Amino acid sequence: YVRRVIERYYWTYQQLQRRERHLILTNMATKDILEGRDLEDTYYRLLTYLTNLYTADYAYLTRLDPSAQEIVLVADTRSPVQPLDALLWESKEKDLLKSVLSSRRALSVDNLQQPPHAAQITLPRTLTNSLRSAILIPLATKEYKFGVALIAFISHPSFTQEDLELAEQVGNQIALVLWIFQQR
Repeated sequence: YVRRVIERYYWTYQQLQRRERHLILTNMATKDILEGRDLEDTYYRLLTYLTNLYTADYAYLTRLDPSAQEIVLVADTRSPVQPLDALLWESKEKDLLKSVLSSRRALSVDNLQQPPHAAQITLPRTLTNSLRSAILIPLATKEYKFGVALIAFISHPSFTQEDLELAEQVGNQIALVLWIFQQR
């Protein structure tokens, strides 16, 4: 009985620590975005916060082009100097990202090397063999759809339902802040 109580206490403590980390990093990202002046630089700083928040290996930020209703890549963590055209997005990948954005629900992909996910996410081409898992976070509020953040991992973390709910909250807050930033 004592062991279960201790385990439960430890689990609760870990959950509180993770939530606190989410709040701190999300609030820092919010403040940084609102204080920013350059939109492109803001995108890269946002990706830095997201990779730190999820201790991820790579992050990609997409934007919904409202005129064409297409998903376009606007930033990635590889290098701000490297041209984004080097990442080729196929229609199946764009469809998956559009689906995540329209549902406003985070999606975890636990094994990028196994079907059906290997057939859905094949980017970036140079890292395909090393990526193991990803979480796709819709950056959307009720009326505003910005895009999707794709957070990729070389390791193979598994995501709980609570992780996905926190990701949706983070995405909602970031979308709202990006909307405010663009209204200035």
